[in-house]
Amino acid sequence: MIYPELAREAGIEGMVIVQTKIDIDGNASQSKIIKGIEDGGINEAAINAIENTKWNPALSDNQPVAVWITIPVQFKLATDKPAAP
Repeated sequence: MIYPELAREAGIEGMVIVQTKIDIDGNASQSKIIKGIEDGGINEAAINAIENTKWNPALSDNQPVAVWITIPVQFKLATDKPAAP
């Protein structure tokens, strides 16, 4: 996942909740934000990460089926704390 530069510079962190459809081939589409962060391009980055990931499709009677899932995506900036000795 790519942390948006604008959000990084502004120190924006938080969780985005995305609902998406995983098809029988494991592709995510029709993604929508259930709970988002309005600033810094965070919502778009969450959807981008989810839709560019190959998923394992759900199975019903050992056959792949399309399903809707809800995914929390946490955005947290790394802290540059020195390692303890």
